[in-house]
Amino acid sequence: MTRVLSALLCCLLAISAVHAQGNLDPLVTTRIEDVSHIAVGNNGDLVFVGTDRGDMLAIYDFSTRDALSTLNNVALDGALIDMAAAGDYVLALVEIDGDGDQIEVVGPDPYRGGDYGVVAAVDIPDGPRRVFISPDHSWALVVGDGWSTVLQLVSSVESVAFGIDVDGSPLSGAAAVGMVLVGSENPNTIQQYLLRGDRPPRASRSFTVDAPPKSISLNARMSLGAAVVGDSIVFFDPAVMETVGRPLQIDGTPVSAQFLAREEGEWLVVALENSRDLMLYEATDPASLSALGSLPLGINAGKFVLYDDLIFAADGRQLSIFRLN
Repeated sequence: MTRVLSALLCCLLAISAVHAQGNLDPLVTTRIEDVSHIAVGNNGDLVFVGTDRGDMLAIYDFSTRDALSTLNNVALDGALIDMAAAGDYVLALVEIDGDGDQIEVVGPDPYRGGDYGVVAAVDIPDGPRRVFISPDHSWALVVGDGWSTVLQLVSSVESVAFGIDVDGSPLSGAAAVGMVLVGSENPNTIQQYLLRGDRPPRASRSFTVDAPPKSISLNARMSLGAAVVGDSIVFFDPAVMETVGRPLQIDGTPVSAQFLAREEGEWLVVALENSRDLMLYEATDPASLSALGSLPLGINAGKFVLYDDLIFAADGRQLSIFRLN
């Protein structure tokens, strides 16, 4: 118990010190206007960036951790809706003219001398919204306007698609090892589907929430989930799909919440609408949740991604990368 209290005290002092010093100093800041999407892969060495200025995806090398080096740009067949990385390639949801849209797989292309290009495409229904990839890069979940699809990822150029029946209209989701979660409205639910190789996903448990779930996140141990529901965070056990503890009421409008594993325990990082700070909570035990303070980024991070100890954030004018000590 003493060790736990000491670790928590050190954590609180560290956050207080960061906040007292003002904004966090970024490792890198690069001017990239109108960033609409960020994905990070290959142990943080690759950064994929999409913008609102065209149907183009930019790939950067971040292996040195002190600079973003452009690898190349890839033209997509339509407007980029969302994307997620699986190792050294990315699944991009692309809205194209005509009936149906596509998942375009952007990865190293042997026919381009290893430069990035579109190496595969999967047809999907109209209106894709979000894509999520499991931590082991074996599965992907795509939620769209009235439909959902699960992909078993064999490689960057090979996948098997399974349609799944979802109650209500899918809005959000999460992909984990052996399961995917789909958040829907009308009714407002979070549904669990179990995954096994070469078999269609199996619908399992679900639970209802008070408002449409805007985002869903699982911690690295898959022992705790967090869903942004209205102006609060609802915690749940993904094994039995039951809520745990009390909802965390947020002062502001939460946009997303992501778990961050630290030596001293689990943190929950919450992004608020129109805020220059990320809010931090100690969430190892949701029954004894505590506020740790905030991470002042100095920018209004309309888009941000956590990857290990790195924060990738963009405000419409620049992309900044921060490291948590």
